[in-house]
Amino acid sequence: MSNITQLLRARKRRHRKYNNVALRRTSLGIAMLLSIFAVLLFIGGTIFYAVVTRDLPSVETIHLLLAPPDGMLLQPTRFYDRSGEHILVELENPAIEQREYVPIKSETNQAKATLPTKLVEATIAIADPTFWHHPGFTTNNLLDPEEHNTLAQQLVSNLLLWNEAPSQRRAIRERLLAAQITSNYGREKVLEWYLNSAYYGNLTYGVDTAAQVYLGKSAADLSLAEAALLAGVAQAPSINPHNAPDEAITRGHEIIAILLDQGNITTAEAQKARKEIIEFREAVSPQETIAPTFINLVWEQLSPHIPIKRLERGGFEIITTLDYDLQIQAACTTKIHLARLEENATSTLPQSCEAARLLPTLTFGTSDRPNNLAANVIILTPHTGEILTFINESPSEVVSAHPTGTTISPFIYLTAFTRGLNPASLLWDIPTIFSEEINQIANPNGEFHGPMRLRQALANDYPIPALATMRQIGAENVWRTLEQFGISAPSSQTKNMITAECPECQTANLFTLLNGGDTTLLKMAQAFGALANQGFFVGKITNEQDILQIRPITIQQINDVKGQIWLDNNTRDTQAVTSTQLAYLMTHILSDEAARWGSLGHPNPLEIGRPAAAKLGRTKQGDDVWTIGYTPQLVVGVWVGRGASDSFEAGELTPKVASTLWHAVMQYSTRDLPAEVWDAPPGITTMAVCDPSGLLPTKSCPSVVNEIFLNGHEPTQPDTLYHTYQVNRETGRLATVFTPPELIDESVYLLVPPEASQWAQDAGLSTPPESYDVIYSPKPSPDAQITAPEMFTNQKGELSIRGSASGDDFRSYRLQVGKGLNPQNWLAIGEDITTPVESGQLETWDTAGLNGLYAIQLIVVRSEQRVDTNTIQVTIDNQCPQVVILYPENGQTLAYQTNPSITFQVQVNDNLGLDRVEYYLDAEKIATQTQSPFALFWRVQRGEHTLKVKAIDMAGNKNKMLVTFVIE
Repeated sequence: MSNITQLLRARKRRHRKYNNVALRRTSLGIAMLLSIFAVLLFIGGTIFYAVVTRDLPSVETIHLLLAPPDGMLLQPTRFYDRSGEHILVELENPAIEQREYVPIKSETNQAKATLPTKLVEATIAIADPTFWHHPGFTTNNLLDPEEHNTLAQQLVSNLLLWNEAPSQRRAIRERLLAAQITSNYGREKVLEWYLNSAYYGNLTYGVDTAAQVYLGKSAADLSLAEAALLAGVAQAPSINPHNAPDEAITRGHEIIAILLDQGNITTAEAQKARKEIIEFREAVSPQETIAPTFINLVWEQLSPHIPIKRLERGGFEIITTLDYDLQIQAACTTKIHLARLEENATSTLPQSCEAARLLPTLTFGTSDRPNNLAANVIILTPHTGEILTFINESPSEVVSAHPTGTTISPFIYLTAFTRGLNPASLLWDIPTIFSEEINQIANPNGEFHGPMRLRQALANDYPIPALATMRQIGAENVWRTLEQFGISAPSSQTKNMITAECPECQTANLFTLLNGGDTTLLKMAQAFGALANQGFFVGKITNEQDILQIRPITIQQINDVKGQIWLDNNTRDTQAVTSTQLAYLMTHILSDEAARWGSLGHPNPLEIGRPAAAKLGRTKQGDDVWTIGYTPQLVVGVWVGRGASDSFEAGELTPKVASTLWHAVMQYSTRDLPAEVWDAPPGITTMAVCDPSGLLPTKSCPSVVNEIFLNGHEPTQPDTLYHTYQVNRETGRLATVFTPPELIDESVYLLVPPEASQWAQDAGLSTPPESYDVIYSPKPSPDAQITAPEMFTNQKGELSIRGSASGDDFRSYRLQVGKGLNPQNWLAIGEDITTPVESGQLETWDTAGLNGLYAIQLIVVRSEQRVDTNTIQVTIDNQCPQVVILYPENGQTLAYQTNPSITFQVQVNDNLGLDRVEYYLDAEKIATQTQSPFALFWRVQRGEHTLKVKAIDMAGNKNKMLVTFVIE
């Protein structure tokens, strides 16, 4: 063999060996990749399976739910009162006598009713034709979580996975469980469970109950036609003999045709079934509950925990917060009250309605008797947030909203408390603040009450002081307070109109106050409940439109019939909506019986024989009246208004229509409770003030009362409303030092601001004389007279007294001063001076530390002890005004809002007479005011601002205060 041949063969051997090695390496790599992929697939599958099967319910649960005689679903869900003794509602069709579990085959030798074979065949034919062949599930529509293709899947979906939202994960879990129950219990048991739990419409679950409700017989006695009909109803529950009888019969015939095609029945059997006339049982009306509106509230609070469909299947006991006795008594009292109002009835009261015997007498004349009235009554516990009673005497069972009217005025004043006002703050109920139209709306009887403390304005429901306060503190601030208390505020458009600076907006402002945004009695009672509970909401947090809110509780506990607790509401949520001190201020006013005697008289329906805070409310037209009141233990709210049609004219409903009903319900509700009071929290001070100014009493103050204040908000200035004047009884003018003492009388007068002068005149109020007495001493001698200062001027500091003291027979002169109109004591200024003065400076008087009216008298002594005198009177004022900026506070940051505005609030006091108050914003003078209240409306601008307020009195004394604030 040649060398070349040998070389070629060696090369081929090397090449073959190399290819074999490469092949082996490639195969090994592929094998490794496949192994890794298999491992990853196994791990992924394991994780996927773990995720899908996590918390997978046990299939044994179905047996516990349906096993007779104690299966959960064999008992209807029941709603009980708070005692657990009275059934309020049974979630079951009233035609059902007893829920029975009927098997497909009898499991004992004893004769027992079983489900007809034709029913089984009809159900399979329409619901799951391949039932006997598949493993309990199919993979059809796997990506559609709403599809349940087999009876086993439907069973699992309804009974095991009811609390899971539709998803592909749920669809897979459903099929796993369907396979398990089919494998563990067999197809026949699955079919039996399905027939005994399927929904047939009208609160009917299980085929035996469906046979009772629609056909008046047991499922064991169904004919072929009836079995086919019920098989169709199970697949479309809305097509049932009560709601759609013709469609239900037609669907039954279609199923008979399917059975015939499948060979399950003969032609003769099909023809006979089609000709059969099925007699349907008439629907039985559901038993009325004593608290339909309350039950609707319970449903709202149940839905986040257990779906309605699951509750309707049965097995639950819902213990509500309803007080059965209070509900019965409040309901019958409300009916009797409305009947009396509409018919002026005086018939004998039912023996069982004890609360109605507490109704005060309230009648109308024949011509003005209201009719077609509706009423709501609610009772809740403020410290637990539980609703004890809800009465809705109206055509609707929905909790309807109504115009709030003046019921919201406590929240106007509560907002004012946060901005420096207090129960003693001076308010005015006078007609000159607003237009005549508004005055008529506000006070229909045409009476205005002049000056009063905030306490009286609120307790007597006087709208004009409330409106004036809202205008002073800013309507937008009031709406924010209302929203904190859960009361709906007006729309943004209405808010903008209210805060606009225009005369016509005043009418809109009052209209909103008296008609307000519509609010339910439930929300209003909860708002007042926070006041009763020292400023705290108590209840359960709910998420409404992504807003967390605390709502009153209607459910104490949810149990199943096996005793397992599903929900326990013993733990309550608490939310502070105002401070304990502010809540106490409001409660103290609303519980002040004497304060409301001015409008309601004594006794009145708001007096129940124990401490109780209460507020009346009315709207502009008089179509809606409210009374909301509370003790420390209970809140009772009442709304009365017109029903479906407007059958009476405006103004016919008075607040007493609601307050008399409130009186009876509140008295009955608290009959077994101890009388409790609200203890003053730390931070509250009680002190004597002058009524109605709310300032410190003076000798001229005719009425001194005790009032409460937040610490640091007590008055520091004496009363400025009442002053004592000395008057010449003959001339009716202010007495002076020249008036003969025997003609002087002292009288106390109420001083009113210019805007109240017309009210004072209409009320016949005496006002002090505006001019001084014209009785003077003889004209002074040119050689003995004071020329400066001028008579009755205001002076301060070091006073230069000028004039003349001279003449041919001049010997000496001296100056003396005395305090008051008729000084009884005189004080010499310096020594006797023997040097005459003509039109020059007589003396210098240092008035430091002196304040008030003073007389200055010049005495010129002449030869032979003759004396010439000249007397003038001046007011000495060395005290600067006091000025405090209440709002905004120094360093405060305020939010810029749509159509924003704020009201600068200033407290200014002066001992003798204030001339003016000047406002400077960022060093620029923006306003001057001469009369209280000192409040200035300002449209905000973003940025940092400095507000300076300067007060100047009649003597020229000045004082100022500055604050810096930021608008973001």
